[in-house]
Amino acid sequence: MDTLISPTARKVMEKARSNHYYFQVVGDHGKLDQPYFKNGWWYVPEDKPIIDQNAIQRIELVRSITPTRGFIIAHEAPKLLCPPKGWETPRPAKVKPVRGRVSLETGVDWSTVGQVALTAAKAVGTVLAAVLYFLVEAIAVFASVDPKLIVILEDGTWMEVMTWYE
Repeated sequence: MDTLISPTARKVMEKARSNHYYFQVVGDHGKLDQPYFKNGWWYVPEDKPIIDQNAIQRIELVRSITPTRGFIIAHEAPKLLCPPKGWETPRPAKVKPVRGRVSLETGVDWSTVGQVALTAAKAVGTVLAAVLYFLVEAIAVFASVDPKLIVILEDGTWMEVMTWYE
């Protein structure tokens, strides 16, 4: 990390460590006016974030040493893959209606029935595997999202005081 830690930030981190919290300096960019995206993260400025009691305790700890200039909620937003250029959604084939007389056969060709059943089982298995794959991918994307609460100190230092997985 290329960020130098200011004396104020160092005092905040020392007091946090004495209270068994782990704070981290994540930048010194000052106050944000609007959300922006950088390195897979959305940084959204908040004047009064809706937070729980644990976060309020951490903010009070910071304010006991230095005033704050604002808050940022950082959301991890990995880029998702898009389809290749020129790719179109496949359309189902149209089945032509049967014309003429249909006669029922009295004998059953069990080898044909077995082949049809095997083909149907393979198709169902492929569809289930694809659905399972996409569900696992979706869970992985949602599990990797890690919102963070960043407090902007008076000197413009960004200090991560909490993630919502703590």
